[in-house]
Amino acid sequence: MHFEELFRISLCHPEDAPRLAPLIAALAEEEGDAPADVEAIEGVVSALLTAGVSDFLIATIDGRPV
Repeated sequence: MHFEELFRISLCHPEDAPRLAPLIAALAEEEGDAPADVEAIEGVVSALLTAGVSDFLIATIDGRPV
């Protein structure tokens, strides 16, 4: 199986914020930081994407964010 067949990587849109927020919180925790509330992270990510000042990519396997 090739990488391209396993993962799907796509550019995120504001409606993807609920899928990104838990991943960002998990990353903060993994790095030893106390993550912000997932809803707060979702709000910030949505605002960044809506304003067009930041880009995020998301990888999915069978439609699940990884």
